[in-house]
Amino acid sequence: MPGVANYAMIVPVGANADDLVTAAKDQCGEQEICRVLGWQNEADMARAFPMTDNEVGSLVFNYGINRTTGYEQALWNCKIFVTKKGDECLSFDP
Repeated sequence: MPGVANYAMIVPVGANADDLVTAAKDQCGEQEICRVLGWQNEADMARAFPMTDNEVGSLVFNYGINRTTGYEQALWNCKIFVTKKGDECLSFDP
């Protein structure tokens, strides 16, 4: 039976947003519920939940999928991924 999975990744400076989604989908595989969180700096990366304010504020990418409900979403830090706008931005972005 598929389970719930959470993954962390380091996002290279200059990474392509579409490539991050592809990498996240590959990481999730067939997991029923999965989240992939990305940071550019390993020192800022979360090691456990709940995340600290600094860990949340340092996120540059957040991908989630729930195959049971049909939910799938990718969000970016729009200060870094400037081509992303509005509902594609992590909530702490302006």
